[in-house]
Amino acid sequence: EFKSNLEHSKVLIEYNGTRVIVAGDYKVEEDNVSGKFEHIECDIFVTESTFAKPRYSWTPQEHVFQEINDWWKQNQKENKVSVLQAYALGKAQRLLRNVDRTIGKIFVAEQIGNVNQIYLESGSDLPETITLNPKLNPDDFTGSLILAPSMKVFEEINIPQQKSVKRVSGWMLDAWFGGDGFVLSDHADWE
Repeated sequence: EFKSNLEHSKVLIEYNGTRVIVAGDYKVEEDNVSGKFEHIECDIFVTESTFAKPRYSWTPQEHVFQEINDWWKQNQKENKVSVLQAYALGKAQRLLRNVDRTIGKIFVAEQIGNVNQIYLESGSDLPETITLNPKLNPDDFTGSLILAPSMKVFEEINIPQQKSVKRVSGWMLDAWFGGDGFVLSDHADWE
């Protein structure tokens, strides 16, 4: 038996009375995007373990989103553009679904816009966004939030305003990942 949604999937194998579940990436905290994680009774559970160390214990996401919203509002006061670097699949949609949409305009890189279309076609409720392109008026970016998988997008888009850039990842707990950002993972933590 195979169960899946846009962000986590698992396979249930039953053989001679033994139930085995093999799971891909998943999180147990409801994120308003990927649906609730379904617990299924089994004898053996095989899981991905990206963050299987005690130091990986996530802050409740509502606190992280409050930090992101506060950062965005502060950047608006300073006439800066807020840029969040996030994976195009999953992380970007989680951010879109949970940031305060009333703060300002939200722009997304083309890669994120393409993935958003798949989510929307599957019935997800994502806010209206504007896909970045070179024809946009640079004045429209002031006070906005931009989601992009990398800074490479700014090689093609003229954004003259000062930018405040943060990465969003569970890896932000590790110094080797570098940069400034918010700790938010799409994987289960140690606990």
